[in-house]
Amino acid sequence: MNNNQKQANDMKQILEQIAASSSDLLQCLIKEHDALSLNQLDKLIPLSEQKQQLVATLDQLDQQRQNACAKSNFIDYLNNIDSKLASKWRSVTKSIKKCKQQNEVNGRLLNRRNSLSREMLEIFTGRKLDSSNTYGANGLQTSNSSIVTNLEA
Repeated sequence: MNNNQKQANDMKQILEQIAASSSDLLQCLIKEHDALSLNQLDKLIPLSEQKQQLVATLDQLDQQRQNACAKSNFIDYLNNIDSKLASKWRSVTKSIKKCKQQNEVNGRLLNRRNSLSREMLEIFTGRKLDSSNTYGANGLQTSNSSIVTNLEA
């Protein structure tokens, strides 16, 4: 096996793994959307963990892809070793774009749910909530003030 064939086989394997992981991620994002839409909040934590794992896998695979190609133009590199791989790469990028779009839809839905919750808390407490109260990836407030600790009996 010559060097171009080995590079082509290695890159084909990486691209197939990226394609499979991005497909799995899209399915996970669709399930996340369904859970958000149907108010099945208990399903969100395992889906979030799965999503984080898939994104980490994709990041790792992309790093391998970048390391395999020292050239600045990846499509030229693929065409050089095997022109079929350039087509595969275009398909992979479309799949990843779908993931990004679905994640943005989910983010807007989650943001809307958060806004509604904040509005309901403001109605129930009779206080305007401080907009600086935000939540990090771990679900904890990033601000020291809390609506619970500021309530008066």
